[in-house]
Amino acid sequence: MLTDEKLNFLSQVGKALAGQFGENCEIVIHRIDPNDMNHTIVSIENGQVSSRQLGDGPSQIVLETLKKIQQNCMIISTILRTPMTVVYLSPVHSI
Repeated sequence: MLTDEKLNFLSQVGKALAGQFGENCEIVIHRIDPNDMNHTIVSIENGQVSSRQLGDGPSQIVLETLKKIQQNCMIISTILRTPMTVVYLSPVHSI
């Protein structure tokens, strides 16, 4: 479960990562609630990258990752590339 204490810690890490990698690096933290999958974003840095904001829902890649986890598939990692940045996405973990 993502407690307020853990969310605060992760938000600080997100700010640090966004500061390190610059304005073209979007950092998103989701609180996954199966009863409300339309409003999962609880922290976001550089939301202008995707035009997402607090309270928005998960991206398609997050939904696909969650589905794979539910199917007990092994997920190693995903790398997304755009002309301006490379993003490494680690597997979704329950904290």
